[in-house]
Amino acid sequence: MNRKPRISVVLLLALAILLSAAGCSTSIALRTLVPAEVNVSGYKTIAVQSTAYNYSPSDLWWRYFFIPIRGNVEERYINDLTKFSLFDASTSSNVAKYASENLVKAIDKGYFDIKSPNLTDSLITVGKSLGTVRQTLMDNGVDALLTSNISYMNYDEFIESEPVYSKETPNTVVGYRFYLNQSATISLTYSVIDVENNVIIGNDTLTRSCGPFRTLIGHTNDAKEFVSDRNYFELRHASDIFDDLIDGFVDDITRKLTPHYVTSYFGLMDNKPKVKSLESAYDYVKSENYRTSLDLFVAEYNRSGHVAAGYNAAILYYTLGQYEEAFSMAKDVYEKSGNSQALDLYYRLKDVREKQEAARDQMNSTTKNPSSSGELIGF
Repeated sequence: MNRKPRISVVLLLALAILLSAAGCSTSIALRTLVPAEVNVSGYKTIAVQSTAYNYSPSDLWWRYFFIPIRGNVEERYINDLTKFSLFDASTSSNVAKYASENLVKAIDKGYFDIKSPNLTDSLITVGKSLGTVRQTLMDNGVDALLTSNISYMNYDEFIESEPVYSKETPNTVVGYRFYLNQSATISLTYSVIDVENNVIIGNDTLTRSCGPFRTLIGHTNDAKEFVSDRNYFELRHASDIFDDLIDGFVDDITRKLTPHYVTSYFGLMDNKPKVKSLESAYDYVKSENYRTSLDLFVAEYNRSGHVAAGYNAAILYYTLGQYEEAFSMAKDVYEKSGNSQALDLYYRLKDVREKQEAARDQMNSTTKNPSSSGELIGF
């Protein structure tokens, strides 16, 4: 008798129960303010200069006027596979422009008054003509200048064929598939300059790569004639690939240069040992009726010392902005029960609060504190 189907059904049911149980865990999402890693206190107005790039069309484009065809591709397919490079004369400038836009996006979190790349470039041009770039920027209320350049850029593309073998006679080639291979790497270097004191207060170089990835562009039919699977305009342009890589820099730049909000998740401790009267407290959390839920958890903790009730009460106190009560409750649970999770919660809540206060200090301060080790620049 074949029992495999029955065993499979049992395993699937068990897996479904486990997933369901995992999904029942209740958590609270808190949006909390964190400071920039760079001390941006006092720098309220920042001018973003257009991203420079060091690659002219001759560096990359002319050597890829057509997409190279590599490997053993039969001569009769060359004409169908001859395609213009997807890295063209405008790629470098387009990517640099996109990088400028994303720098603005990364720091536009409500803290800085931002002067756009176009306006910043104009101010710098005027300043250079007068021989006083710094003074021109300061006269226009600029506290800091954000400069950037694409310090490294590499792109590779080629077309290759892959034989298709007969199912009946495995060593017999019955056709071909043709693939476009693409890979890219880009590095973005940026600096934030204290205009008044003429020092760099923060800088970094970010690098990302992708590929190689393959795109099927054609195959052969039974008569070994070329059949296109994608036309040229359906292929990914190099600019789009580089833009996707630059998108990945945004969060890093935000974290480094501006106070911003992050979401922290606090999971409630399960109702163990189970107290029936607490079931509604968990339901109130799910419906975001935090005050009623808090009252129930606190009452049970005071009555019985239920660890989960006290632990969850600490989270709810913090959620409702009662920070000292949150710290006190988490500490009390640990001291009375020795529960290490309560101690971890205490330090985590403390850390979240300290970062929020540091971010507020950055935002409210009017005093610039450039690092004494900041690199002097000449402009």
